[in-house]
Amino acid sequence: MIDAINAGRFQQAIDQLNAVTSDGRNARWYYLSALANDGAGNSLMALEQIRRAVRLDPNNPDYQRAQRQFQQAGQTYQQEGQAQGFSMGIDPMTLCCGIWCCGPALCRLCVPFGF
Repeated sequence: MIDAINAGRFQQAIDQLNAVTSDGRNARWYYLSALANDGAGNSLMALEQIRRAVRLDPNNPDYQRAQRQFQQAGQTYQQEGQAQGFSMGIDPMTLCCGIWCCGPALCRLCVPFGF
């Protein structure tokens, strides 16, 4: 997993991580999952995973540093969106997560209308 992350093969790392059963998922697993998901462009999942790693091991400076970086990236994304006039009054991370969770259902609704 670590070699795949370091080599930029993020999807391979995610696949390897997902093969670990839930009882084998500790703080380090969530940290590595956060790094792999961030590299693969899954920002929301990365932020969720790093938050979980920090909750499981709150004194680990690597986990804290990664969480700050992911949160800072999210804030920068939100600020850039607001500067472009895309302020909706809700947190973009919440909106994106909602769309991601409901995505398949929304796609089924759009198909009959040709969208």
